[in-house]
Amino acid sequence: MTEKIAFYCRVSSEKQKEENTIEKQIYNLNNIYKNRNVVVKYMDDGFSGSFDTRPALLEMKEGARRGVYNVLGIDVIDRSTRGGAKSLEPLFEYLISYGVRIEIGGIPVDYKTPEGKFSNNVQAEAVRLAKEIIVRNMINGKYAKANNNILIGCYPSWGLKLIRRDRERGTEARFEVDPTESWKVRKCFNVYMELQCLNQAVKKLAEKGIYARGKKGEEGKYKVPILPSTLKQILQNETYIGNFYFGKKRYCKATRIVKEVSKTRNRGLLTGWKWRPRSEWKLIKVPPIIDEATFYRVQEIIRMRHNNYLRKPKYNYLLQKLVVCKHCGRPYRGKPCGRPFRRKNGTIGRYFRYICYSRHEYKKCSSRGINARVLENAVWSVVETFIRNPENVRKAIAESEKKKNDNKAQNQRDLLLLLSRKEDIKKKKTRLLELYSDDDFSKEDLRTQIVPLNEEEKSLEKLVAEVESKIKLIENSKQMEREIQRSCNTYYTKIDNAGFELRKKIVRDWVREINILDDGGIVIKMNVPNIAGAVLNQDNVCNLLNSNTDKLWILR
Repeated sequence: MTEKIAFYCRVSSEKQKEENTIEKQIYNLNNIYKNRNVVVKYMDDGFSGSFDTRPALLEMKEGARRGVYNVLGIDVIDRSTRGGAKSLEPLFEYLISYGVRIEIGGIPVDYKTPEGKFSNNVQAEAVRLAKEIIVRNMINGKYAKANNNILIGCYPSWGLKLIRRDRERGTEARFEVDPTESWKVRKCFNVYMELQCLNQAVKKLAEKGIYARGKKGEEGKYKVPILPSTLKQILQNETYIGNFYFGKKRYCKATRIVKEVSKTRNRGLLTGWKWRPRSEWKLIKVPPIIDEATFYRVQEIIRMRHNNYLRKPKYNYLLQKLVVCKHCGRPYRGKPCGRPFRRKNGTIGRYFRYICYSRHEYKKCSSRGINARVLENAVWSVVETFIRNPENVRKAIAESEKKKNDNKAQNQRDLLLLLSRKEDIKKKKTRLLELYSDDDFSKEDLRTQIVPLNEEEKSLEKLVAEVESKIKLIENSKQMEREIQRSCNTYYTKIDNAGFELRKKIVRDWVREINILDDGGIVIKMNVPNIAGAVLNQDNVCNLLNSNTDKLWILR
């Protein structure tokens, strides 16, 4: 039979492709089959060996079926597959069934006898094991670097630049703040805190000349406005407060196809991912761009907007989604009631009421409604009273901030004490384990000693989490009070001629929640601390509103 030889070569990455490892394989095979009849060469450039649907591999199998060649030359066995015996056996049996003689490094493969099949399967499993060990060592090495606060190679977030590793100087990769881009990130946070709406924020950012970052290598090339979803990702990115996490995602096979053509998927690589539990994330500290108070205030606004999404209503309601039912916890909705009437100036008017949303469903709520004009006038008068007294608001916020600083300092002392107790417990557990390893303790003695320590450690972890949440809450409330003071100074001169949209924004800045009691009383929960002096008390507010003093409560 005339000998017709085919070569099969493969590399698993673009880097290997660039290093000409395919050419090295062809060079070795040409030396082996010198002056012999080589009819075809099959080459998979940058395809994983554990992937059985490689283009050149499929073409090679089709060539065997059509009789294009009858001898297959492979440089090393791992070039054919790295999926172990379960991949090698079907491939070799398929080729042999069409009369192909397989040679590895010029030596024919015996895959017909049990001994020959066993020998080749062992080699294939050894190759698969070697690959898995390489992957495991690579992952462990990355986690070891992350535990030592060493940055793992990645694409930096907007506003940061990557300083690559310098092997000669012995410096590791790190992030640095990019002054030409970081101001845009700060502007994103400030604009969103001001407008509290993603769509309006991206429009205002575009007016200020802040556009989307663009693809890698094309930053700033096209003036495309930032997408609202992208702005939300920027606002929720903890990297901007100095917390960069490694190992957040676990890569897996994609459950749905997003792109019809995917270079990564065609090479047999994983294109899907799932979030790992937050406890498995590795924290790496990087230079911050945004202070924590601003960041966590923005997160609260995003949560609030998510729970109280403001749709465009048919009619204008000043207190949209602010009035909450005391019975079922659902927001009130504005609803026109009665027939339209003609005013003295000839325009058509209507009466409106705020009614619990549950009253429109099968489950009737026992809450009462209230006239929209009466409620809106009352709430606006209260907010207006605050804004017209900016000096007293400033004093109240200063006093509140002083108390919060004292509470924060106390909580930080408690946190340090708890952390030191946790460290002492870890040292005790380490000493117990050393005694057990020296045969000074039995297993039962060790369990008796270490179980109480584990329980105490768990309780300390809960206390640490509670104290940290208190500190975060204090910072968040301080930021909110600074916004209130800024709002007071900003709108003090605009309060007399405020239009509906401005009034609505001011009310949402100052009022947290409104409740209607069964006896008709109004409870207004404000975002401000207790006012120093007599700026706002039960008598002067109710006199201002011409209302009964028993029907209005102001809570802070």
